[in-house]
Amino acid sequence: MAESEYRHVLLRGEFVRDWPMYLDNRPHDGIAGFYLLMPFKIASTDLHVLVARGWIPRNPAVRTQLPPLITPSGSMDIEGTLRSSAGHVMQLGSPEPLRPGAIVQNLDTAEFAAASGLHTYPMIVEQSSDTHDGLVRDWPLPSTGVEKHRAYAFQWYALTVMAFLFFVVTGFRRGSK
Repeated sequence: MAESEYRHVLLRGEFVRDWPMYLDNRPHDGIAGFYLLMPFKIASTDLHVLVARGWIPRNPAVRTQLPPLITPSGSMDIEGTLRSSAGHVMQLGSPEPLRPGAIVQNLDTAEFAAASGLHTYPMIVEQSSDTHDGLVRDWPLPSTGVEKHRAYAFQWYALTVMAFLFFVVTGFRRGSK
C-alpha cells in the first residue's frame, strides 16, 4: 500500500451519509476546527473508502456543536489523493468506541471498518474536487521529516562550538595561573 500513497485518484460512487466522522484538533489558518471524513461507496462494488472531505470550523462557544453538513446525494465523481492516514495527533486517555457522527482525535481505517461493518479500503482519500459543500480543501503538504534532521545538525554544531569555547576559556585560565 505504501507505493500507492500520494497517487491521484478518480472515484465514482456515493457518500454513505450515515457515518460522518469528525477529526478534532485540526486547525486551519489559526482557527480551531475538524476534518470531516465520510465513507464513499465505490460504484458497482461493496468496497468503501474513507474520504477526507475537507475542513470545517468548530463553534468556539460549544465545542461539540457541529455545523450543518451538506452532503451531495446520488452517484458522483470525486478526485483526490491517496494517503495512508489522516494524520495523528496526541491523544490523552483512551478513545470512546466509534459511532456515527463521533468527534475523535485519531481514526484508523481498520478500526472504522470494524465499527461500521463496511468493507473499507485501508487508505484514505483527501478530496480535492469541489462538491459545493462549503468545506475547505487546503490540505497540508506531506512532510519529508528533513526539519528534524536540521535541528539535530544544529544541536551537534552548537555542542561542538560550546566544547571549543570551553577548551579555549579553560586553557587560558590554566595558562595564566
